[in-house]
Amino acid sequence: MGGPRAALGSAALEVSPLPGGRSGISVGGEISALTSASWERALSELARRHVGVSYVELSDVAFVDVAGVTALALTAMNLP
Repeated sequence: MGGPRAALGSAALEVSPLPGGRSGISVGGEISALTSASWERALSELARRHVGVSYVELSDVAFVDVAGVTALALTAMNLP
């Protein structure tokens, strides 16, 4: 089951729920200016569903720009 996917040029971002019922998302591809809208939507949805602990699996991410890291940090800082 795939989630938001952005593809412009050669940059792509794939977001899907974590397996096994764990709360969070698995992310693959690149997190950059070309995929920022999908990344920020995925983080917003994760924050909206957040209860207790949420995980973000980034092992399949090949590149993250500063804006992508900032969006992740701001999302984490604003969780209840």
